[in-house]
Amino acid sequence: MVKPAKDAHVDDIDFQSNYKSDFYDYGMSVIEDRAIPDIRDGLKPVHRAIMTEMLTSHITSKNKHTKVAKITGAVIGKWHPHGDTSVEDALAGMAAPWKNSMPPIEIKGNGGSVYGDTHAAGRYIEARLTPTGDAYGKNLKKGIVPYVPNFDETAMMPSVMPAQLPYLLINGTEGIAVGVASNIPTHNPIEVINTFISFVSNQKQTVEELMQTLPGPDFPTKGEIINKSELAEIYKTGIGQIRVRGRMRYDKKTNSLHIYEIPFTASGSMDTLVLEIANASIETTDKNGRKKAPKILGITSVLDHSGKDGIDITIQLRRGVDPDAMMRELFAKTRLETTLKFDFSALNNRRLRRYGLRKYFSEYLAYQHEIIINEYTIRKQELELRMEIIKGLLIMQQFIDEVLSSAKNSNGKSEFKEVLQTGKILSGVPKKYHNKIKIFNFTENQSEYISNMPIHKINRVDYQAIIDEGKQIQKDISIAEGLIMDVSKRKRLIISRHKDELKNLNPEEFKRKTNIIDDVISVASKL
Repeated sequence: MVKPAKDAHVDDIDFQSNYKSDFYDYGMSVIEDRAIPDIRDGLKPVHRAIMTEMLTSHITSKNKHTKVAKITGAVIGKWHPHGDTSVEDALAGMAAPWKNSMPPIEIKGNGGSVYGDTHAAGRYIEARLTPTGDAYGKNLKKGIVPYVPNFDETAMMPSVMPAQLPYLLINGTEGIAVGVASNIPTHNPIEVINTFISFVSNQKQTVEELMQTLPGPDFPTKGEIINKSELAEIYKTGIGQIRVRGRMRYDKKTNSLHIYEIPFTASGSMDTLVLEIANASIETTDKNGRKKAPKILGITSVLDHSGKDGIDITIQLRRGVDPDAMMRELFAKTRLETTLKFDFSALNNRRLRRYGLRKYFSEYLAYQHEIIINEYTIRKQELELRMEIIKGLLIMQQFIDEVLSSAKNSNGKSEFKEVLQTGKILSGVPKKYHNKIKIFNFTENQSEYISNMPIHKINRVDYQAIIDEGKQIQKDISIAEGLIMDVSKRKRLIISRHKDELKNLNPEEFKRKTNIIDDVISVASKL
């Protein structure tokens, strides 16, 4: 054992309590800063950093695509100092249409596939925001959402985005932290928005009533949910198991089954599912070299004909095999039917909790109120500033000769401002103007505006237009004050805004894809 030097300072600590404290700090860091999304904008920190960079760099749907490697480098350098691979993967994941109902990013080039192909390296592919991603930039400014310093305090970034829609429920998420997992499946955007609008109109609705318009998850890969009767309890508690399965049909002419929809659990790994089915249909040997019968009997071949026309996994059957029994066998013995964990764990301003449907809508609604209050507080301040300027211009009209004389005899903007604010008499100004100049008392903002006006424009102000503008501003201030103070007015605006977003969605594109039924769990039958 090595003894410390005589003059060394040694602290005795309780290893167990110190370990617990450090582990807790680490766990909370992972929860808050990496793995778990915020209910307000539906984003994890890395996703928020990517959106911040693409919005601030104007990589929007109306501009050109940008190399993913360039975006990734900027994200790492300015907003999120982690590995480039993790950032590239996160960006590609946000662009994957087989994982998101409304992807906020689109990739030009090989962005991966539902089959299991990984995206190309960032130097080969390009990306830009979709209109969905553009919408995150609406109202993105200090004062409307909070901004915090980035990791090296060289820039400010939003700690949450001003989301226009309930994106967390629409696009879902997966995240694993220390002792916490978040597994929220995708939902149909039109159903989510309509249900939220209904909730805003009547917040006393039960989960069952809300599920009249939001019956359950809706997956980009389609498929089926077969435990419909259990979904209400899952949406009340925020946790449960959703039974999902793919869909297949029998072709009598070729005596084959065709899988044309896969469960969401196989999204992005369909090749693995095909391999699993193929392996289950062939004879194997044990460690002693003895032959073992196939896990699933009655299959002669498994071929993947999937492509641009969609998914088509063809399973050729032996003569005499009952196709219905084979379907049950495949559902029972492969991941064509499986469970999807639903765990609605999320953050709200770094506070972790598990959400039911009503609680989620309630807190998302509260955030929409917050955005509107902040938005119209800023708007009111801007209007009041303009009204202050208008009042200054109307006052100037009464003293136009005195103002012009002072402007012509001043030694620059600074001295002219001093005259406007204090009534200082300048050398060269005719004595007949002195008494009126002495009562000048323009505000800082008024004097700044007037002193910036060219002299030839001071005498050409359209005062009737100024008066008309002032009347309109008074109305706008009244509207802003109403929205800041009146909950019911904000609710109407929230509903109106979400209805406007709803109009932008093509009903054909966003038709429900996933069938929801009650059916028994598949059990293998004897073929």
